[in-house]
Amino acid sequence: RAHDNTTGTLRASPGHLVYANTVLTEAARVQRGDILRGPSDALVVVDTVVFRTEIGLVNPHTLAGTIVIDDVTVSCYTAAVDPTVASLLLLPWRLLYHVLGAASAEGPINIAAHVELITGLFAGRQTGASF
Repeated sequence: RAHDNTTGTLRASPGHLVYANTVLTEAARVQRGDILRGPSDALVVVDTVVFRTEIGLVNPHTLAGTIVIDDVTVSCYTAAVDPTVASLLLLPWRLLYHVLGAASAEGPINIAAHVELITGLFAGRQTGASF
């Protein structure tokens, strides 16, 4: 791909959703000449598409549903689950983040304890979680 007269590489799994020509598209369907979104909505023109097998890629989810990878803005979602459904499934986690915040004065939040407490409440039983 070409970006501001520089060359770079976006590595993504075939089913990862990227914004190609302003439409959410599986990475495997991106073609030479497609336009991707760069930081600050800069245009990134796809120069070359190469398929190869690699290991170690991850799929983090952000509050906004997008993330910048290799100077390209991509979706946090994949074709495995419809993005609308995935966003709804992740809604409890986003709400939990907003309610609890990213960290407390005592340090990082013990998310596992909060999950145990919430799971216990929905199951109608007491838990031994402490915060």
